[in-house]
Amino acid sequence: MLSACNFFNEPESRIVLTVGTTSVTEERLRKNVSNILLTAGINDQDVQLKMKFLIDKVVDNYVILEFGKEKGITVSDHELETAIFEIRRNYPGGSFEEILVQRYVDYDEWKEDLKQFLLIEKIQRLVMVDTPLTTFQEVKRYFDAHEEEFKQTRMVQVRQVVVPSEKEAQSVYKRLKDGSDMAELAKELSITPDADNEGIMGWFSKGDLEESMDKAIFSLSVGDISKVLKTPYGYHIFCVTESRPGGERDLSEVIEEIETRLMLQKREKFFKTWLNDMRNHFPVVLDEHVYNLFG
Repeated sequence: MLSACNFFNEPESRIVLTVGTTSVTEERLRKNVSNILLTAGINDQDVQLKMKFLIDKVVDNYVILEFGKEKGITVSDHELETAIFEIRRNYPGGSFEEILVQRYVDYDEWKEDLKQFLLIEKIQRLVMVDTPLTTFQEVKRYFDAHEEEFKQTRMVQVRQVVVPSEKEAQSVYKRLKDGSDMAELAKELSITPDADNEGIMGWFSKGDLEESMDKAIFSLSVGDISKVLKTPYGYHIFCVTESRPGGERDLSEVIEEIETRLMLQKREKFFKTWLNDMRNHFPVVLDEHVYNLFG
């Protein structure tokens, strides 16, 4: 198996794919597959195994673009330049251009690929507007059928102070017992990143953390301060700041979560059906030998 860099050598100009009025050369197809490899994060070793998925994705993209062409949907220069500006913001100085040079990427080619990507996204958004809305009855049916999923375990919010030595930890523990503010001590002394957040680690269920930490934290009531606990990260003192009881949640508590879940499912199903319809609307002719182009 060749590396991904070598997959796309010696491009040919013969037509290997036709979608509606668009003809795709072997050279262009190789480029399309290369772009999908980069965005999908597929390993070199998996390319041949994923070839049907890759070619199908290329065909889908051309079907979407053909629909956009038929409907007169475009990406304006302003939309393109705005997207480029947002991308550049993540690369200080001239580092963006340096990365393109290091990867042997031509800027004009990259810009054209970005425009096509933005156009595909724009067409998809416009198409998905017609996805049927989720009704309350559908939400209720889903809740009743998946009640077990919405049972909540007890969760606690935890604050900690972490110092590098036991001596320092015992000193902190004494200060806390004498009434010092734990949030201030965490900001002042803690060696972990959550010091910037006054020592707040976040919300946890039983079993989320390392066993000794889990045991120490879930033996506490709200406001209690733990004894000093040694871990590979240092010497910890914990305090449970808030607690959420376990048990079943009402539909009112999870309605937005269910609506989002159902809407994603509907969009996926709607778009899949739409794509199949468009494949019938725009004739697709594929040279079957393309599956052997990358071996």
